[in-house]
Amino acid sequence: MSLEWKLKRSNQDIMNIIVNILETRMGDPRMSFVTITSVDISPDMRNAKVYYSIYSLTDEEKEQAKTVFENARGFIQKEFSSRIKIKFTPKLNFIYDDSPEQVDYLNRLFKRLNDERRPEQD
Repeated sequence: MSLEWKLKRSNQDIMNIIVNILETRMGDPRMSFVTITSVDISPDMRNAKVYYSIYSLTDEEKEQAKTVFENARGFIQKEFSSRIKIKFTPKLNFIYDDSPEQVDYLNRLFKRLNDERRPEQD
């Protein structure tokens, strides 16, 4: 089994476990806005970067969800450690991922540009 394949599979396994923890063990409704976007485990499998985004209507809700998520890191790490089936339990490093917001912004920008150009074509 190649290292690249092993890391890719481990990334997916870690992501599935964390998503399951968020869905089944976290009771805070603000966590429903949190989405795990990707996981990147180090080649030595001792550290994993867990990227997350928060979909919310307001900046206040987003900040509340971010705070709850960051405060739950220890709990998530403990739950994760009890579920993962690899030699070493990687340390989870949670990183906020704003790429979905950037994609949304670009989509709105392109739509506006397209709408502005449309009357000229008629």
